[in-house]
Amino acid sequence: MISLMSAIIVLFIVVSICLYAIAKKADEKADAIWDFLMRRALAAAVQEGWGTINSPFKPTEQARKLFAKLAPELRDYYAKFGRRLTDNQIMFEIEKRWGDKIVKDICIPNNMNKGECLIIALFEAKQPATM
Repeated sequence: MISLMSAIIVLFIVVSICLYAIAKKADEKADAIWDFLMRRALAAAVQEGWGTINSPFKPTEQARKLFAKLAPELRDYYAKFGRRLTDNQIMFEIEKRWGDKIVKDICIPNNMNKGECLIIALFEAKQPATM
Protein backbone atom coordinates (compact mmCIF):
# COMPACT_ATOMS: atom_id res chain seq x y z
CA MET A 1 0.00 0.00 0.00
CA ILE A 2 2.80 2.41 0.89
CA SER A 3 4.75 1.60 -2.29
CA LEU A 4 1.62 2.26 -4.40
CA MET A 5 1.13 5.60 -2.69
CA SER A 6 4.82 6.45 -3.18
CA ALA A 7 4.56 5.56 -6.86
CA ILE A 8 1.52 7.80 -7.27
CA ILE A 9 3.30 10.69 -5.54
CA VAL A 10 6.41 10.24 -7.71
CA LEU A 11 4.24 10.07 -10.83
CA PHE A 12 2.42 13.25 -9.78
CA ILE A 13 5.75 15.05 -9.23
CA VAL A 14 7.12 13.93 -12.60
CA VAL A 15 3.94 15.00 -14.43
CA SER A 16 3.99 18.35 -12.61
CA ILE A 17 7.61 18.98 -13.61
CA CYS A 18 6.84 18.11 -17.24
CA LEU A 19 3.80 20.39 -17.31
CA TYR A 20 5.81 23.21 -15.77
CA ALA A 21 8.52 22.80 -18.43
CA ILE A 22 5.93 22.84 -21.22
CA ALA A 23 4.24 25.94 -19.78
CA LYS A 24 7.58 27.72 -19.39
CA LYS A 25 8.51 26.94 -23.00
CA ALA A 26 5.12 28.25 -24.21
CA ASP A 27 5.60 31.42 -22.17
CA GLU A 28 9.05 31.97 -23.68
CA LYS A 29 7.61 31.54 -27.17
CA ALA A 30 4.80 33.99 -26.43
CA ASP A 31 7.37 36.52 -25.18
CA ALA A 32 9.41 36.08 -28.36
CA ILE A 33 6.32 36.65 -30.51
CA TRP A 34 5.43 39.76 -28.50
CA ASP A 35 9.00 41.08 -28.89
CA PHE A 36 8.80 40.49 -32.64
CA LEU A 37 5.48 42.33 -32.92
CA MET A 38 6.65 45.31 -30.89
CA ARG A 39 9.86 45.67 -32.92
CA ARG A 40 7.73 45.71 -36.09
CA ALA A 41 5.42 48.26 -34.48
CA LEU A 42 8.41 50.48 -33.75
CA ALA A 43 9.63 50.13 -37.32
CA ALA A 44 6.17 51.00 -38.64
CA ALA A 45 5.92 54.07 -36.40
CA VAL A 46 9.25 55.37 -37.72
CA GLN A 47 8.59 54.45 -41.37
CA GLU A 48 5.19 56.12 -41.32
CA GLY A 49 6.51 59.33 -39.78
CA TRP A 50 4.98 59.04 -36.31
CA GLY A 51 8.37 59.32 -34.60
CA THR A 52 12.11 58.82 -34.72
CA ILE A 53 14.54 56.39 -33.16
CA ASN A 54 17.04 58.39 -31.21
CA SER A 55 17.34 55.80 -28.45
CA PRO A 56 14.65 55.78 -27.18
CA PHE A 57 11.80 56.24 -29.63
CA LYS A 58 10.49 59.80 -29.74
CA PRO A 59 7.06 60.42 -31.24
CA THR A 60 6.31 63.54 -33.27
CA GLU A 61 4.20 66.31 -31.75
CA GLN A 62 1.37 65.26 -34.08
CA ALA A 63 1.51 61.71 -32.70
CA ARG A 64 1.61 62.98 -29.11
CA LYS A 65 -1.46 65.17 -29.68
CA LEU A 66 -3.43 62.08 -30.66
CA PHE A 67 -2.92 60.78 -27.11
CA ALA A 68 -3.64 64.05 -25.29
CA LYS A 69 -6.91 62.81 -23.76
CA LEU A 70 -5.61 59.37 -22.81
CA ALA A 71 -2.14 60.45 -21.62
CA PRO A 72 -3.19 61.28 -18.02
CA GLU A 73 -4.65 57.79 -17.53
CA LEU A 74 -1.56 56.16 -19.02
CA ARG A 75 0.76 58.24 -16.82
CA ASP A 76 -1.29 57.47 -13.73
CA TYR A 77 -1.10 53.75 -14.49
CA TYR A 78 2.64 53.96 -15.08
CA ALA A 79 3.20 55.88 -11.83
CA LYS A 80 1.25 53.29 -9.83
CA PHE A 81 2.32 50.04 -11.50
CA GLY A 82 4.58 50.52 -14.50
CA ARG A 83 7.87 51.41 -12.86
CA ARG A 84 8.40 47.80 -11.83
CA LEU A 85 7.46 46.36 -15.24
CA THR A 86 9.44 45.96 -18.45
CA ASP A 87 8.43 47.99 -21.50
CA ASN A 88 6.90 44.87 -23.04
CA GLN A 89 4.87 44.20 -19.91
CA ILE A 90 3.66 47.81 -19.84
CA MET A 91 2.62 47.67 -23.51
CA PHE A 92 0.83 44.39 -22.87
CA GLU A 93 -1.07 45.96 -19.95
CA ILE A 94 -1.90 49.07 -22.01
CA GLU A 95 -3.29 46.82 -24.72
CA LYS A 96 -5.38 44.86 -22.21
CA ARG A 97 -6.75 47.96 -20.46
CA TRP A 98 -7.07 50.53 -23.26
CA GLY A 99 -6.64 48.55 -26.49
CA ASP A 100 -10.23 48.89 -27.69
CA LYS A 101 -10.31 52.61 -26.97
CA ILE A 102 -6.94 53.21 -28.64
CA VAL A 103 -7.97 51.30 -31.75
CA LYS A 104 -11.33 53.08 -32.09
CA ASP A 105 -10.25 56.60 -31.14
CA ILE A 106 -6.67 56.79 -32.43
CA CYS A 107 -5.52 53.92 -34.66
CA ILE A 108 -8.44 53.65 -37.08
CA PRO A 109 -8.99 57.39 -37.64
CA ASN A 110 -5.25 57.85 -38.27
CA ASN A 111 -4.64 54.76 -40.41
CA MET A 112 -2.36 53.10 -37.87
CA ASN A 113 -2.62 49.33 -37.98
CA LYS A 114 0.79 47.84 -37.21
CA GLY A 115 1.12 48.58 -33.51
CA GLU A 116 2.38 52.15 -33.83
CA CYS A 117 -0.23 53.32 -31.32
CA LEU A 118 1.10 51.01 -28.65
CA ILE A 119 4.64 52.32 -29.09
CA ILE A 120 3.39 55.91 -28.77
CA ALA A 121 1.19 54.98 -25.79
CA LEU A 122 4.23 53.55 -23.99
CA PHE A 123 6.12 56.78 -24.57
CA GLU A 124 3.21 58.82 -23.22
CA ALA A 125 2.80 56.59 -20.19
CA LYS A 126 6.44 57.12 -19.20
CA GLN A 127 6.29 60.91 -19.38
CA PRO A 128 6.16 62.83 -16.09
CA ALA A 129 2.69 63.94 -15.07
CA THR A 130 2.06 67.62 -15.71
CA MET A 131 0.60 69.71 -12.94
